Amino acid sequence: MNIKNSNILRSWNMERIEYQRRYSKLHKDSVKNPEDRYILGQIHELKYILVSFFGLTEDELEEIQKDGFAVRDIEHPDKLI
Repeated sequence: MNIKNSNILRSWNMERIEYQRRYSKLHKDSVKNPEDRYILGQIHELKYILVSFFGLTEDELEEIQKDGFAVRDIEHPDKLI
């Protein structure tokens, strides 16, 4: 079996991208509403998942806040799926 064509790997990468999208959106919302504790709680939860489960670094989280995605996902989309 070719690991690049694995349904598990494809699902993993799709979820990682989806979590990045949610993190980016909520970060933008938190800039508009910096005192909204609900948004801040969601951001902390997504940050934990992105770092602990998907292995992103603090630098990549900053890239997501700035660009919407981690640079490695923008520069190498062929490696996602």
